[in-house]
Amino acid sequence: MSDENVPAFSAGSNIDTIPAQGAGDGFEPQLTAFTCIYCGSMAADTAGATRVTYPANVKLFRLPCTGKVDAEFILKAFEQGADGVYVVACSIGNCHHIHGNVRATKRVTYARKLIEQVGLEGERLGIYYMSGSQAQAFASAATEMTERVRKLGPSPLRRLDGQDSDQRECRTPLAAPVGEP
Repeated sequence: MSDENVPAFSAGSNIDTIPAQGAGDGFEPQLTAFTCIYCGSMAADTAGATRVTYPANVKLFRLPCTGKVDAEFILKAFEQGADGVYVVACSIGNCHHIHGNVRATKRVTYARKLIEQVGLEGERLGIYYMSGSQAQAFASAATEMTERVRKLGPSPLRRLDGQDSDQRECRTPLAAPVGEP
């Protein structure tokens, strides 16, 4: 199965084309990362154990498999103040649950379309593939997403209320029941 519809961002991706709206204003993006308990979470643990540094602005949510990442989870993360969201899945062809990473790829594609329909930039959502031993890849993904979202600036959802995400109550939910792949 091809994942050509979802750009898989790597540490070497070119992010120079993203408009610099938040650069230089002291903005520190809040990121949510959904990881599987095998590869994604283990890569984060390995980064910590080997003292590989990555930005502290990433909130990790461990799932049994990234195939369980639902578009609603992604939308809820944005709704609750995340400036960016990404999924850390097993390498394609190496999922502990056979096709969970492929399922996650499809769901990220679907969620990206949804967030673009409500006016968020698709670049605020990413997916990365790695094994549990790739501490440096995990740190690079966190750093890349942080820099990408920092250049985009605060989430328009956060700017709508003019409040910090911790104080914000969302008046219009993004996550409505809709069909998904």
